[in-house]
Amino acid sequence: MILLPRPYPDEVIGSVLARGARHLGLSWGRLLWLATGRSGSSAPYLMPFALARLAKATGTDPEYLLERHTLFPYATSFMPLDRRQALKARALRDGELCGVDALGHVVLSRTPYRRVCPHCVAEDLASRGETYWRRSHLLPGAHVCVTHGTPLASSTLPLQHGAGASDALLPSDAKPAHRAPLLDFPLLESIAMHSVRALRRRPVDRNWLERYWVAAFALGYRLRRGAVASAILAADVKRLFGKKFLDSIGAPIDLRKRSPWPTLLVRPQYPTRVAAFKHVLMLTFLEHATEIERLETELYRRPGPKCRDYKRVDAEALARMRRYVGEHGRGGRRLTVRSLVEASGEAPCMKRFPDRFPRSKSFLREFRKSSIAARRVREPGTNGID
Repeated sequence: MILLPRPYPDEVIGSVLARGARHLGLSWGRLLWLATGRSGSSAPYLMPFALARLAKATGTDPEYLLERHTLFPYATSFMPLDRRQALKARALRDGELCGVDALGHVVLSRTPYRRVCPHCVAEDLASRGETYWRRSHLLPGAHVCVTHGTPLASSTLPLQHGAGASDALLPSDAKPAHRAPLLDFPLLESIAMHSVRALRRRPVDRNWLERYWVAAFALGYRLRRGAVASAILAADVKRLFGKKFLDSIGAPIDLRKRSPWPTLLVRPQYPTRVAAFKHVLMLTFLEHATEIERLETELYRRPGPKCRDYKRVDAEALARMRRYVGEHGRGGRRLTVRSLVEASGEAPCMKRFPDRFPRSKSFLREFRKSSIAARRVREPGTNGID
């Protein structure tokens, strides 16, 4: 059995393997095969895999590796407790999770490149003689080291390379990539803090949607009793973070959709599954949003039946009747007023509210005098249409 170094605090599982390859003088691919029986292209860097074998190799416990050295706690931090426990049992039983669940994709696809804290690198080299990759530096949208309160430096190393060459590299080997931040530092710091709290939080059953709903009410996003102005809130979330940042972490907000993702998070009566980083963004928004003094409610109509533009409805009904006459009144064929009214598509409404269809009434009146009218029918507005 191959022996690997014990994990450092907050070290991600892939980093433990990278250090093991260096200590043993093995290539990344060879070490992975000996330690886990997997090839480099199929080994997730952040999520759990081969837990039982890796626990023996590092002298630890599978549950310890799962909770302390993978991003499983982050990916499941906002789930109901029973679902989290079921996923945890499956990961510990099978030793795998990434291949059978969307959790790995949700995390890995939001962090394309690894991030480095220069202060952590300097301290690690001074105290340990080597560096390692921290989970808190690789979370989606986290661009600040919460230990030192300084921006993380983006590197040119992909998080999940697959070819194996860069997977054995450590932070001290990373070359910085100069990428301009997409948000102001206070927002980035808040996102990082909420992300790390999600990673380290003790699992509890908490109704997060109800918490967001109450906070939105307190900020003034209130339409009426129990209703949150979710469309306005979604627009404000997009305005705070900006399109570029939201797109960069896979959380775009399309306000043309009926229910963009922020609206789903303020409906506690309709629980839905939303990825962890979207919860983090909502917590950050509620922390930085200012109280609304006057809510613009033009987007919302009053409760009750929807008011119709009868001028437009009358014009459309008239157009349908004229089209019907043009299509069916050829060759001397006679038509009834009833058939025209049915063709208008507004027969019930014309019968109940004839005064709202003045143009249609005038057309029917003239049609009744024409040569193609089959028989006389009482006008709409007298006592209904026969």
